[in-house]
Amino acid sequence: MEQAMKSNLFVMENKGSNFIPIRDFKKPGPKYTRKNFSPDQIEGLEAAFSEHRFVKKDLRRELARKLNLSERSISYWFQNKRARSKPPITMSSEAARSATSHKDGDSSPLGSFPLAT
Repeated sequence: MEQAMKSNLFVMENKGSNFIPIRDFKKPGPKYTRKNFSPDQIEGLEAAFSEHRFVKKDLRRELARKLNLSERSISYWFQNKRARSKPPITMSSEAARSATSHKDGDSSPLGSFPLAT
């Protein structure tokens, strides 16, 4: 008797009064799976990037066709490649000296700015 009752249990859906049987209720899976590019695809993308830092629509379509990739994945690859190829942000030597002097407590963190009274 209990087994029959368990199979008839229902779960309320969030969108109103619709009911879904528990046996049909599935956990959501990952939204996407990460795709690894083949060495040939990376070579083609790198060659295109060396000539064009930004990919235009015609080039994106051509690359998608030749490399068997989606246009979106090519756009994302170019965007990520531009971000990776940026030089790292470093402090100037003056800013580094200033930060060091503040650590030692030599001067006020406000510098030479007068305080309002």
